Amino acid sequence: MRIRQLVVFFFFLLLSSYAFSEVTELNWAGCGITKKAFMAEIAKAYEVKYGVHINLEGGGATKGIVNTKIGRSHIGGTCRLPIHNVKEESQLNHITIVAWDALVVVTHPEAPIDNITRDELIAILEGKLTKWDQLSSWKGKRNKKIQLITRASNLSGVGFTYRKMLFGDVYKEINAYKEFPSSGPVEKYIEKNEYAMAITGVSSANKRDLNILSFQNIKPSFDNIKTGAYQFYRPLYLVAGVTHKFTKEVRREIVRFVNFVKSDDGAQVIRDNGVVPYIDAVHLIAKQPNIFAM
Repeated sequence: MRIRQLVVFFFFLLLSSYAFSEVTELNWAGCGITKKAFMAEIAKAYEVKYGVHINLEGGGATKGIVNTKIGRSHIGGTCRLPIHNVKEESQLNHITIVAWDALVVVTHPEAPIDNITRDELIAILEGKLTKWDQLSSWKGKRNKKIQLITRASNLSGVGFTYRKMLFGDVYKEINAYKEFPSSGPVEKYIEKNEYAMAITGVSSANKRDLNILSFQNIKPSFDNIKTGAYQFYRPLYLVAGVTHKFTKEVRREIVRFVNFVKSDDGAQVIRDNGVVPYIDAVHLIAKQPNIFAM
């Protein structure tokens, strides 16, 4: 009887392993900042450990939420919560924080400026402050206009978050010089244009040739984000598409991937890329709970 039980146990163990091995790839889509910051390295580490390839596609937070909900992607990346009064995003329950990013103001790498105040940034976004020499830490030429570069959608992860944190209004109109559909082109434009400025995520900005400004005289360093000293921070999320549209095997693989990102191994990959893992700074939720309110 004992031998029979062991045979049955190993049979089901073999079936369980086979169920995972049937899935050879998963599709991830969403927040371009998350993708550039650490998701490519997470995907590599996951494939080495489990043999499952993760296809990565940027496109923004909204894409990460919507594509995952409708089953076009298995997993989504987003830097904002779903908006529950928007039909395409409502009733999406499988979402988890995996890291902490910070919004930063970036300029051309040679721009002679190192800090911006909250009041200055608000005035620029409202079109009330339009020239570089109106900024307190500017050390360059006079009468040069600020070229404010933004994301086209106010519901992008970056646009949604800074509107909420600075104005308390996610639909606030912004006085932009030029708009782009995602954060990657925004950052690339700033790298090449001497008098351009934008708000983006520090997690991706650190991997480009950009001048990252202090905010309120506090640098957006790893430690300052981790402690909350740099207050312009925000969470980065994974959305899991564990819906009826996927097979049981795919749903199990999705759960395993999310658990890997949240594990000590996943956190170390995130940390190695200069980003604060969620588990390193859980206290940030209590320091600024308004960023979670919809």
